[in-house]
Amino acid sequence: MTRKAPTQTYPFIPYRKTTEIDYDSLDFDPHESVEKPSGMGQHDEQMDMFNLLYAYFAGYGTRADVFCDYNSNICWDPDDLARHVSPDLYIALGVDAKAIRNRLIYLPWEAGKPPDLVMEIATADTAREDVETKPDVYEAIAAPEYWMFDATGGRHYGFPLKGLKLVNGKYQDIELTTEPDGVLKGGSDVLGASVAWDDGVPRLYDHASGEYFES
Repeated sequence: MTRKAPTQTYPFIPYRKTTEIDYDSLDFDPHESVEKPSGMGQHDEQMDMFNLLYAYFAGYGTRADVFCDYNSNICWDPDDLARHVSPDLYIALGVDAKAIRNRLIYLPWEAGKPPDLVMEIATADTAREDVETKPDVYEAIAAPEYWMFDATGGRHYGFPLKGLKLVNGKYQDIELTTEPDGVLKGGSDVLGASVAWDDGVPRLYDHASGEYFES
């Protein structure tokens, strides 16, 4: 059975624009990040999980207080926008989604908070950075959860699935369980659901209904 997207509301944080952005001076092109035509070659697992998260939280564009995006840039230093990271997926709850999208870049000090959850999908080119470098970056940004998903079962990351949650400013492992059918999953406080690795396919298991959510 397909579960409906959550209807709960989140404490809303108004967007507070602090300055104009000189986009031409950036070392990346934010327009390329937000323009996402079909057929751009994104790997299937990234888009599968994005579609799940987008449907689960954003209700396919009906939620103005949920920002869900992929491959766009998060800048974390207001004095140096060159310090940026581009997660495969991320979501922020209770924020002004339209204002963030209009800015082209996610600026936590303007949005009012860091993203609530970031996720990387393993590829051979990015695996080492995802495992060794990005946990420190996302911890410094204070993203409450960081997830890593390897569709190959661990060929790139060394593990199929891993979740980290922020506890007193430091990341700690999220406990994972393996179901009798081989599905590996871990509970996400942000999602109110479990992120699941099902033979390489990303899924969300809703705690309230006891069912898998389908986009």
